[in-house]
Amino acid sequence: MQLLDLVLKSLGKRGQQTALCKALEQHGQDISEVRRPVDRPYPVAFDDVGLTLIMHYIPGDEASHVPPQWGLQSIHLENKSWESRWLQGQDCDALQSQAVTDLLARQKTETMVTPEVACFMTDGDDETKWSMVAMFNAGGKGMKSLTVTRMDEWVDLADHEELAA
Repeated sequence: MQLLDLVLKSLGKRGQQTALCKALEQHGQDISEVRRPVDRPYPVAFDDVGLTLIMHYIPGDEASHVPPQWGLQSIHLENKSWESRWLQGQDCDALQSQAVTDLLARQKTETMVTPEVACFMTDGDDETKWSMVAMFNAGGKGMKSLTVTRMDEWVDLADHEELAA
């Protein structure tokens, strides 16, 4: 599975994030900051691959033998670091804001679109909702970045997702 696919599959899910960490390591990334016991969401940047994760620590319960978990709250992708056609086969270097909205927005009436910004909701995995903010170059041609944030309750990572990589 490609790194971007695994990151998107992990968005909005909580667990040990084993598969996500393995995939990041396979791409030469230092994962020491991914699983931290911090009392608020915290960013973990992987600048050389154009990826920032917003992680969320969920304390465990020692009395119930429930280990701590980490949820992937949000991701930020810098287009310059990814293959040009990483977004559903589209040429991101040529995309315009309205085209991204047409491609991904779940309800066209609930969007905010200017030449340089597109904000909208979309459907994620497992019937979840995601908020997306796409930023575009001056003049509106070519996507610069995409931020995707979970909008629903946490979904537990399945055992096979934890072990896959």
